Amino acid sequence: MRKAVRPLRAGTLTQRGPLGQAPKATQEPVPGAVLGTSTYKQWKGKKVRVAVLPWGATEAHNFHLPYATDTLMAEKVAALAAQRAAKRGAKVAVLPAIPYGSQANTMAFNMNMNLNPSTQFLILKDIIASLKAHKVEKLVILNGHGGNDFYAMQRELYGCGVFSLVLCLLTIDFFFLFHHVGGNFLLKDPSGGGKTHN
Repeated sequence: MRKAVRPLRAGTLTQRGPLGQAPKATQEPVPGAVLGTSTYKQWKGKKVRVAVLPWGATEAHNFHLPYATDTLMAEKVAALAAQRAAKRGAKVAVLPAIPYGSQANTMAFNMNMNLNPSTQFLILKDIIASLKAHKVEKLVILNGHGGNDFYAMQRELYGCGVFSLVLCLLTIDFFFLFHHVGGNFLLKDPSGGGKTHN
């Protein structure tokens, strides 16, 4: 006989159980600004002025870090920043992350996944159109992957009239920001060889 599964409370994170079992609720509350882990009840009638889009990659990070490293870091930084901003009254939403990046030059590494810049452009254009439909005024791309380059896309999007005065786009490469503003986030090689790991 199977155990009855308790329904999840809105606003709880889920953790996948063993194969075939329903996800289990954890005690950690979902940040109110994170769209992907919250419900329509939490967002119905809520005005959003700023959307944050974490954009990462799926690529090998040597033997010690997962393929989703860039995406996971971008998601975490976005959620923490949005929590702080929301506490100060910002009307912000963190969108679900894009987990694929530009990898054309690293496809020799098994299971790296590539999105060409032209594909990224089309994805970004559609996301912007959706945000405009919901009257979101600003989009911040939090880029977690060094191979992604959104600056030329921004210029093209401005040029083709996707943007108007009601939507502003900003790209932040968080690895650059941490290195130049918040101190070097790279980890020193434990062997003392002076190398760094990203």
